[in-house]
Amino acid sequence: MLAEAANKASLSLAATTDCRGMEVWPILAGCASTCWQYALFLLLTVLFLCWLAARRIVHSPFGRSLTGLRENVRRMHAIGAPVIHRRLVIYTNRSRLGRISGALIGQTTQFVSPVSQPSNAPALC
Repeated sequence: MLAEAANKASLSLAATTDCRGMEVWPILAGCASTCWQYALFLLLTVLFLCWLAARRIVHSPFGRSLTGLRENVRRMHAIGAPVIHRRLVIYTNRSRLGRISGALIGQTTQFVSPVSQPSNAPALC
């Protein structure tokens, strides 16, 4: 409660604790972003598209090699698979899904909280 009181009381603290002045634009023009039907439609559409992309990756030969990496990394090295490259690609895709979810949360709630970020990550706002 004291932290929130300090946040509301001091303008110098406000610059480091939240994203004042941040404007979130509606993605689909002509529909207000405060409408819950719009938010639900947007979330379900993006969720479905991300699910399709993840399913396609998992069922591709690349996804099969990731299964091999999960089961036995040393064996994948032995057969000549580029382990570091494949891990880099899948970690990049994982971070893309995280950024998409964060963008959707900010878009639908019209609020980005510094608490929602990991403690070791730098503030983006």
